[in-house]
Amino acid sequence: MKIGDTGFSTNCGWDVVIEQAKMEARKAGGNVLKIIKHLPPNAMGSACDRITAKILKVENPDELSKIKENKISIVDSTWNYAKLFVYRQGGVGALVGYDLYLGDSVICRVKSNSKQEIKITKKGMNTLWAKTEAKAEVPIDIEFGREYYLRCSMGMGVMVGRPKLQLVDRMQGKLEYNLIKSK
Repeated sequence: MKIGDTGFSTNCGWDVVIEQAKMEARKAGGNVLKIIKHLPPNAMGSACDRITAKILKVENPDELSKIKENKISIVDSTWNYAKLFVYRQGGVGALVGYDLYLGDSVICRVKSNSKQEIKITKKGMNTLWAKTEAKAEVPIDIEFGREYYLRCSMGMGVMVGRPKLQLVDRMQGKLEYNLIKSK
């Protein structure tokens, strides 16, 4: 199955494309999607995320709940830190970068088609945020021994563009993070 740009698409970000793929999978009687190929938006081609996926059917739905449990499990209980994987694909606002903050501290610079692994040694509730012409925030409850994935992007703005931040589950985040070929 292929989901993506029709040539005139405007609402075709990652979340929309995945929802379309899920609907198609359900119509075909499947309950699992295996993403084979992902093409992120880029300045010289499509403004849409495009995926090629295989529709699968898992006979025992209890197996799916085991997969979900794996998403949130502790990676290494001996760590006295958590890992934050920050990534941004190409697309809208490719020339605009921004600082990412944890609370009041800058933890990295987010640029188009980039990824970074950051060790976080501050436990508990906090806020990840970024600002260009507008501010985007996402709350995070940090537990040592866990991995967190933050998908960053840019939305349309009046002058510069607006940062978009989204915490994604470990399985999806790891897949997207590993697809980025950092410069």
